Amino acid sequence: RLISPLLEKLAKSRSVELFTLAIFVLAISVAAFAATVFNVSVALGAFMGGLVLAQSRVGEQAAVDILPFRDVFSALFFVSVGMLFNPEFVFNNPMMSLAALGVVLIIKPLFAFILVLLLKGTLATALTVSVGLAQIGEFSFILATLSRQLELLPQAGYDLLVTCALISIALNPLLFRFVRYIERRGTSTIVNGFHWGVKPHG
Repeated sequence: RLISPLLEKLAKSRSVELFTLAIFVLAISVAAFAATVFNVSVALGAFMGGLVLAQSRVGEQAAVDILPFRDVFSALFFVSVGMLFNPEFVFNNPMMSLAALGVVLIIKPLFAFILVLLLKGTLATALTVSVGLAQIGEFSFILATLSRQLELLPQAGYDLLVTCALISIALNPLLFRFVRYIERRGTSTIVNGFHWGVKPHG
């Protein structure tokens, strides 16, 4: 009720710099407020700030204006993940790492694939959704950090999360290329005439 009218007034000023600065200030303010009042992490507060900004009628414009900063923050995210990676954990726990990767890269995408087909989605849609879920998202780090602070997640679990995230995120673009290859070849060729009960995409 407070932020949306304020953003709309700033948008009417047609000052891109002022509007972009206001977005950052509001996002940081909501993050700090949530962390102070609700006793959550600043990262989770920032997520809440994004939800608040998205509810505004100028939310889409705000997303467009801060788009150039997204690449910078993404780069910082991957740098931080790389710094958290512990190779010694992988060497000492290879089977655990493979099992966790199997859940992320095989079991979870397989369930998503089957679910989309059961909902009468196309084979191409099922492949895209399943590959899109074959990774660990950034929000998992927020939950993991909070779990570490509450002593609910041991260090080994956090190292396992970082390992799976790093490998799955690195492999995800290759998996999407494989999906595009399947789409170019045609779903009927890939399934060798097996009837899935769905129509090929396009």
